[in-house]
Amino acid sequence: GRSIEPGSTFKLASVIAGLEDGFLQLDDSVNTTGGKHSFYDRVMRDSKKGGYGVISLEESFTKSSNVGISKLINKHYKAKPSQFVDRLYSMGINEPLGIALSGEAKPAIRHPKQSSNWSGTTLPWMSIGYGIKMTPLQILSFYAAIANDGQRMKPLFVKSIMANGITEKNYNPEVLNPSICSMTTIKKVKQMLEDVVEDGTAKSIKSKQYKIAGKTGTAQLIVDGGYDNQRHLASFVGYFPADNPKYACIVMINDPQENGSYGGDVAAPVFRTISDYVMNTDLSLQSTDTIEKRQIPVSKDGFKRHLANIFNTFDVPTSSDDDRAQWVLTKSQKEQVKLQTRNITRDLEKNKMPNIKGMGLNDVLFLLENYGLNISYSGRGSVKEQSINKGENIRKGQNLTIVLS
Repeated sequence: GRSIEPGSTFKLASVIAGLEDGFLQLDDSVNTTGGKHSFYDRVMRDSKKGGYGVISLEESFTKSSNVGISKLINKHYKAKPSQFVDRLYSMGINEPLGIALSGEAKPAIRHPKQSSNWSGTTLPWMSIGYGIKMTPLQILSFYAAIANDGQRMKPLFVKSIMANGITEKNYNPEVLNPSICSMTTIKKVKQMLEDVVEDGTAKSIKSKQYKIAGKTGTAQLIVDGGYDNQRHLASFVGYFPADNPKYACIVMINDPQENGSYGGDVAAPVFRTISDYVMNTDLSLQSTDTIEKRQIPVSKDGFKRHLANIFNTFDVPTSSDDDRAQWVLTKSQKEQVKLQTRNITRDLEKNKMPNIKGMGLNDVLFLLENYGLNISYSGRGSVKEQSINKGENIRKGQNLTIVLS
């Protein structure tokens, strides 16, 4: 993964450092001095013209005030920048994740004792995510650790390797850091991440159905060797549902051309689209109360026992025309889901192509690859088209193309 300057998403690490070292409290106040502040020969600016006045550390974070965060960090660490970077290193964010994919770049976080390229402006700009580099996955892993109450895990891409239905190798979760910071600090920053969405820079993606926690980021891009204040990397990284996290996600949009350039305007809505889809499709996140308030759901056709278990879990009434049926069509009615027998197994035994329209991809692959057909597919959802019509003769090794919609 390619490294980038994370911008404001890195403010989380800076705040954690200050809280852990005992220098910062959430109600500490800072004057954003008209939205700009000079550190030697460089001027730090807030995105809001005129700044935010005198605000707390917590407000500096939720409003993503560059001036507020940088002034507080510089105030406490200016004379001892090594302590700040050492605290970052203690969280492990200076080390690669060691993922099972080649090309991961090592995070670039300078240390004042090991770098000749350190000046009085390095610390304040580092505190807001400039002058350092991390990959998007490294940033996401750090936020996932917050969701995981401080435990940072190594990203796992493959759970197991199977051949002919037999597991050849399992990959187990691996802990990179059992606790990146104290539980007291975890609780504080979790609330701040929720506040970013409740009433901060990402309030446009606030949901009435579930809570999102995260942080926006808007970093200027380097063009021709210098920062271009007209071109940005917009980002949003967070997790959901915030009160019982299961998923973490990062969205980064390079040099957005529409709907603005800030992370809250461009990247956060994409995050919300993804989180809405996941929340609506992950059955483990649904409650029976939600089901009761909705109409009878629409379902893919499929294996009767699996469907029946799902419907029973959410108290969805069903009826069946044959208790012995294995594969069924689902018909959503006013007060129940009707399960109608589908003679797929009988058709395959007669070497006839069954009707698979309406079925999900996993069921189709299980049935027809076991039979011996070579399947290619496109799209997502349930089967809409099949290249071999129902009732046609089929043979092992024959090609079948399906379209999902």
